[in-house]
Amino acid sequence: MSEYLPPRAPDGNEPGRWEPRPNEGEDQARMVVAARIGAPPTVQAGDQPPRNAQALWSLGLSIGGIALLIVSVGLAFWLTIPVEGVAINLARQGRRRAQTEGIGGLRAARTGRTVAIVGIALAVAVGIGWILVFILGLDVSTDVGRDSPNAPTDLSVLWGLAGRGHL
Repeated sequence: MSEYLPPRAPDGNEPGRWEPRPNEGEDQARMVVAARIGAPPTVQAGDQPPRNAQALWSLGLSIGGIALLIVSVGLAFWLTIPVEGVAINLARQGRRRAQTEGIGGLRAARTGRTVAIVGIALAVAVGIGWILVFILGLDVSTDVGRDSPNAPTDLSVLWGLAGRGHL
């Protein structure tokens, strides 16, 4: 099992799928492709492999959508849902690119899609909750600032400011 090396091209020096053939005389970075115990490592010249930008953006947007939902106390649910939808679409593109081009990012795309689905579910649940608060006219008060007489103690003050365009 320790003697295994990946298959080689017929001439043995052909670069891999994403490794460009180095120009003569240029100083190129060297990277280890494969090595076995007791044998010198096989090295090839080339640049860094391409990044799967769609998969990485998917993961970033899905985490950012949930962060937006948390920071806004759920009030930005209407913005979180489209952001998570874009993250799902980018995850689909990133997964397709990882499979067709043979580059990395499959795990990032899968994780981005999963986090985006969770974000959509949370946004829908929080949105329904806030809509019920408004329809039923529930008093959503907090215990923060009860020691100070001029501190707002419920979210109706914020809604009043938001309704007048101050927030």
